[in-house]
Amino acid sequence: MKLTSALPLGIFVLVVVAIAGCTSSVQTGTSVGLTIEDSFLALQDAQGTLILVEGNTFTRGQSVNFVFMNVGEFEKGSDGKNWFDIDLAVTGPDGKSVLSQQGMLGENGHIALDGNVAASPYAGFPTTASMPTGTYQVTMIIKDKVGGTSATKSTTFTLA
Repeated sequence: MKLTSALPLGIFVLVVVAIAGCTSSVQTGTSVGLTIEDSFLALQDAQGTLILVEGNTFTRGQSVNFVFMNVGEFEKGSDGKNWFDIDLAVTGPDGKSVLSQQGMLGENGHIALDGNVAASPYAGFPTTASMPTGTYQVTMIIKDKVGGTSATKSTTFTLA
């Protein structure tokens, strides 16, 4: 399955499109007022297309993208727009933090969402050839900055 995005490679901003037939590989999650219909890990090709990775195995040097599907329902602010943000954390095979980034969207998350639902927000990070192989854990938190609610999902992937 492919998802087209107009975003460059590397750490992303946001994409809002629909994907049908996704299967979830997420192991854990919590929600405080927001729901996430599904989630998966993906690669992004040179054209900006997100491609579901079966088995959650990536090669060193690839960018790992964590995609949430149909997140909502977000509250609208007094300006009629929604405002959400994403935090991303990655833990390496040794249990130490590899990445901890908060507020990845900033002002780019201050938009009017169709039906107050973010169709497919995602966050990603590039791996490097020098990173150790093994099992990593990635956790993504999406926050409603107007309503004060959030949802969190975590999953593991293998870096080979």
